[in-house]
Amino acid sequence: MRISQQNSNKMVIKETPILQIIMLTLFAAGFGFFTIKSDNSISSDPFYLQVENLFAILIIIIVLFVIAIIQFTTITINKSTGQLNIKRKRLIKPKNETYQINHIKKNIMREFKEFNKGNRTVTYPLFFIMNDNTGPDFEVDFIYSNTSTDQGSIFNRLTKNKKIGTQIAKFIGVPFEEHRAPSIPQIVDIFSAIKESCKESIDEAKKQQ
Repeated sequence: MRISQQNSNKMVIKETPILQIIMLTLFAAGFGFFTIKSDNSISSDPFYLQVENLFAILIIIIVLFVIAIIQFTTITINKSTGQLNIKRKRLIKPKNETYQINHIKKNIMREFKEFNKGNRTVTYPLFFIMNDNTGPDFEVDFIYSNTSTDQGSIFNRLTKNKKIGTQIAKFIGVPFEEHRAPSIPQIVDIFSAIKESCKESIDEAKKQQ
């Protein structure tokens, strides 16, 4: 993700995951070639050879499907026209969205954490909070964030997305906010408060009986 163009009236932000597509393509091509052409089969039985080839083809199809849904995002903020345009280019269901800049209330960066078998993964996507005067506020996600597990990668992603989010908000003239995920102690405090509230409700119900 980078700001590819900026002047007093226009800002263009692009996210082009070319490296991901190259790596997935090389993986699919290499895996398919070595599986189909390899002499190190688990069996010389034609049935098992056919199963191996079908498995290789299945893996290739899955990888190609993942490539097809990877999107190239281009965000254009044009003060001259008063419009925000978000182009999401991908092979499956590309989208082109247009909004009014004056409907943007703020720009936020959210932190999402997942814990799986002791490993922590973190993402930092960016969102516009908008209101078109026809109903409640709504969110428009415009920059995704690669999942990171390495501490250095997590910090770099946080720093980069925060910097770009701040620049976008400043250009538009709206606030920028960070919405960080609660830490483990905060989560424990939340559950403790819920537990205490439930206990008080039960005690109050017993008194009324």
